[in-house]
Amino acid sequence: VDGACKIPIAAELMLPIDGARLSAIKSRGATLNGEPFTSKSPRKRLDESTVGLEIGNPDLWRVMLRAGLEWIPSIGNITAYSSAAYPIGQVCLGRLSGVVLCGRGCPDPLSVHLA
Repeated sequence: VDGACKIPIAAELMLPIDGARLSAIKSRGATLNGEPFTSKSPRKRLDESTVGLEIGNPDLWRVMLRAGLEWIPSIGNITAYSSAAYPIGQVCLGRLSGVVLCGRGCPDPLSVHLA
């Protein structure tokens, strides 16, 4: 790991449903099932896209339902997985247009990350 937020310098993500294994080493690129990999954009309009939404805990859901999710009507479809890893893998594979991760940040636990 690297830095105060313990950012990994290497990672591997298994996607058993797809039979895929994404691996990456900081500053060295990524592989898909051992072969060099470059992600692909789904290149869709936002209102035709599916976006993953992960909110870190029930208390944050309550707060964000009152304010913070105003952007949802501009998206074609929202889905949630109860995991950050799976939708990030789907974004890398070009199957999901994006993912919004709320309340999973460092050092601010209420930070929002977009992929």
